[in-house]
Amino acid sequence: MSANALIDRLKSNLPNYDIIPITKQNCEQVMDVFESNQDFFLLTEGTPATLQGCQANIDAIPPGFDIHNKLYIGFWINNRCIAVLDILLGYPNPDAIYIGLFLVHSELQGTGLGRKMIEALLTAAKNMKMNSAKLAVIESNAKAITFWKRLGFEDTGKSTATMHDGTEVNVVTMNANPGLKLIDVKKVRHSGLDPESVV
Repeated sequence: MSANALIDRLKSNLPNYDIIPITKQNCEQVMDVFESNQDFFLLTEGTPATLQGCQANIDAIPPGFDIHNKLYIGFWINNRCIAVLDILLGYPNPDAIYIGLFLVHSELQGTGLGRKMIEALLTAAKNMKMNSAKLAVIESNAKAITFWKRLGFEDTGKSTATMHDGTEVNVVTMNANPGLKLIDVKKVRHSGLDPESVV
């Protein structure tokens, strides 16, 4: 298991996108995605998205975690960053991936793009013998919780998380089996529900 191997598998699953690690040098391009999702940052961090925040996330890892197993990547098309994904490989268990952040540019939400990218990620994780994909969502972010549930993630409990300003918030922890069959997006659309959301 390696970060480079996961990127290679994602590129294979999503051949129409340039998948590039986010660095301090390209964070300004990534800010287009961040700034289009200001509601998310106001909800989760209490402040608008900033370039400094984008850069700080490059090295943000849990205590004792190997930075080489962190993926902070952008998805580019026609030289424009359209989505951001932050993943920890082998966390919190050796056979798990942890999705720390997933954002799709607001202009492209509702197109099925977010679902397509997460489906590609879960397929890549399955091929790398990962048995679970985990994440946590702020409890008040109902839109994101709905998004993940529509993709087959299950609520596994509640916990608290400490924000950048030191305040604690309630979060919903979620889990999915990378081998699962994702929900049929056409059936979701026919139900009158929007299959995409900011997460």
